[in-house]
Amino acid sequence: MTFEIGDFVARIDANRTVKDELIAKMKESRPRQRISVTDLVNPRRAFMQRVHPELQPPLERKEAMMAGRGFHDLFGHAVSSEEYLEQFVEWEGIVGVIDVYQDVPSELKTTAGLEEGTEFRVERPSYVEQLAMYCAMVDETKGRLILYDRGRDDKEPSLSVQDARFDDLEAIKQEMRKRRDALATALKEDSAGSLPRCPWLGRGCEFESACGCKDAPEFVPTIARMVPPLTPNPEEARNLLSMLVASRARQRTGMHTLVLPRRAHYDRLQKREETDAERLGAMEDFGRKRALADAIQFGRGMESTRKALTLGDLQDKVTYYGGLPTLLRSVRLNDVVSRESLVRMFPHYFTRLAFDSAAMGSPEGRLILHYEKLEGTSRFMVYDISFRDIERIKEEVENRLLAVREATEGQLDPRKLPACPQWMRKSCPYQPACGC
Repeated sequence: MTFEIGDFVARIDANRTVKDELIAKMKESRPRQRISVTDLVNPRRAFMQRVHPELQPPLERKEAMMAGRGFHDLFGHAVSSEEYLEQFVEWEGIVGVIDVYQDVPSELKTTAGLEEGTEFRVERPSYVEQLAMYCAMVDETKGRLILYDRGRDDKEPSLSVQDARFDDLEAIKQEMRKRRDALATALKEDSAGSLPRCPWLGRGCEFESACGCKDAPEFVPTIARMVPPLTPNPEEARNLLSMLVASRARQRTGMHTLVLPRRAHYDRLQKREETDAERLGAMEDFGRKRALADAIQFGRGMESTRKALTLGDLQDKVTYYGGLPTLLRSVRLNDVVSRESLVRMFPHYFTRLAFDSAAMGSPEGRLILHYEKLEGTSRFMVYDISFRDIERIKEEVENRLLAVREATEGQLDPRKLPACPQWMRKSCPYQPACGC
């Protein structure tokens, strides 16, 4: 019997209370108490972040920053081990976290639209200065800058590596002391008057109404100017990409396999070779979702937790928020979908939430939709979903799990697995052989 998710959705309620709560959490800012390397890259901005925590960047920029952090986390685990990731360092009251510190300190940066032959000391001085300070803190004369370029309309995502050399560590340390002392004095006197102008002046900085940058002296990236040019290292870039390939090949399958079992089967069977741009793009997309989930405290605190799900061969984790199994998904639509059209537009989201909820014995679940293209509070919609006949839904999960195993072992024609939604078929690389 065909399983139609719409037959099992009893009620959809838009939950404004939870929506407002999540947005408030995303806007939260906890000013740093200790002076960090990041502060010394832009001391005036660091001052304003502490003095005016009520001034926050737009939600859209917050999400972009979170996406960068999510990508950092995923990429770091793909190319290194826990032993060398996010190494905390401290020197003369200055603290920092080196992204990867194995053979040399390595800093991962996410950017967009880099031109070939970019002079990083001039066009991205903050990248060079941050790496230089980390190297000075651990007395290393060599460092590595790893750059993920998101690309643009006419340029695919790419990964590059630049090797850096810092011959005069003492000069770097002296400049660090100078900036540290200037920031500490400004904070003590509650005045940014002595701090140099922020490079973000006129570029949408959230502090522009209060910072007084227009009258401040120009910021001079002294450290970036004192170091030799960076050297491209294409061999190391290829090495990192090969580790990324191996990491994606090791990724575990879970409940999502049962949502689109026929597509999952042919994906495993064909093992279509991804391009480097596709691998990086997929990692960035996953990193964005992971960072969003972390920002709304998925997996942390009293409001949220992740519970293990084991069902036969299937092992996964289900996120709970406010006591309900919760699914967070990002969509790239220009308008919010009406409640009446949600199941028709997103049958795979409702199927996944129904499967998670039924497997955990819950007749209700929570769907959070993140609209990437919209602005302000419209970017998030929260729905509480009531399901009918969760025993029948759980039976469908078990039946699909058995069918997937039999198809993998050659005991079942994969064309008998549940078909993919109609909208997926136009661009499916396995048509017409898959039979959808």
